[in-house]
Amino acid sequence: MSDQNAFQVGQLSSNPTSGHWDMAGGAKFVYEFTVGENSNMNLSITDVVGDVQLDLYKDNGDGKFNASDTFRDESDRPGNRDEAINRFDGAGRYFAVVYNNSLTTDAHYNFTLSATTHNSVLASNLLPTEFNLGTVDKTHPAIQTLFLGDGNNADTFAFHLDKTSNIHLLLQQGGTILGAQGDSDVRIGQDTNHDRIIQDTEIIGFSNNLGNADDKIDQSLIAGDYFVQVYQFKGNIHPTLQLSVS
Repeated sequence: MSDQNAFQVGQLSSNPTSGHWDMAGGAKFVYEFTVGENSNMNLSITDVVGDVQLDLYKDNGDGKFNASDTFRDESDRPGNRDEAINRFDGAGRYFAVVYNNSLTTDAHYNFTLSATTHNSVLASNLLPTEFNLGTVDKTHPAIQTLFLGDGNNADTFAFHLDKTSNIHLLLQQGGTILGAQGDSDVRIGQDTNHDRIIQDTEIIGFSNNLGNADDKIDQSLIAGDYFVQVYQFKGNIHPTLQLSVS
């Protein structure tokens, strides 16, 4: 496929678009999509066999992917880890580019895209595993410090419980970046249908206190696999996520 040709995804919405893709060693796939208004763009590559990289470009106005398009973001985690881009950007035409990092080995992956409303409770509705916290128990709590802003407005964590536990989640807002007034929120859930997309019925608990107030969730959960998503409500913020059980 030449640089000028791209797979046509269409206009993104809160209803995710998803597909499975197979690519040869050294290949590059280009996906063209539009957003109709300033939005959170959510791009997620999951279930990777091989090693791929995800880049995002904004069209220069000629409607073709080429060297003059503006680079916006990238995700290049090692090995077969999930890739994700969650950023706020303006209306227009974009190109998502997936590269096979191996010149000799085929790659296979699921690619899902959506667009959600900025500065609202409508965070990314996709479930890449950006951070795997492993099994959380009384002797293994989890602490993660994050940076959230328009360039990265959601981080998603996976964790496991090996028995029924009382979960205690604390999101400390921390300091704002460069003097901006920031606010982040948090929700916890379980991907019960294993489609790597968040449905409203899969949200178990959330906290969206206003301003710089800390967010807390206390919940009793049975053994299983769960996710935590921390997302920007406004501004740039440097929160700390603490997850423990009793």
